Amino acid sequence: MDHIPLLRALRGLVSFVLLLPFASAQAGCPGFGSLPMPATITASPVPLGCATAPTAPQWYLLTPRHRAPAPHPGFTPGNAHALPQVIVTYRCTGLLLVPVVPVGIRTLGYVIDQPEHACAAIRS
Repeated sequence: MDHIPLLRALRGLVSFVLLLPFASAQAGCPGFGSLPMPATITASPVPLGCATAPTAPQWYLLTPRHRAPAPHPGFTPGNAHALPQVIVTYRCTGLLLVPVVPVGIRTLGYVIDQPEHACAAIRS
């Protein structure tokens, strides 16, 4: 007879866990989705100052195409993940035909890629 209250509590917990997704779907639409951002290549504001290429930038920052989190009525956010930004650094060679060469390629930070889903599609 000691195990009947335990079984009732377990049954109530299982019922709660099974009904939880339906309760969150009816909670409403948060109105938060994403905004598509194009891939960009950003040059360094400071030039290398080479004699043969005086305006060549010190580095380029390559940002991939992504979906940035932003308010968007009628949408709910999906699972986000990070995409790396790549920076390419350069140096002067002193040569006339090839005045600048890449020295290093590495990641420098990340951007968030977050898909969005229409709230009407989630409820149905």
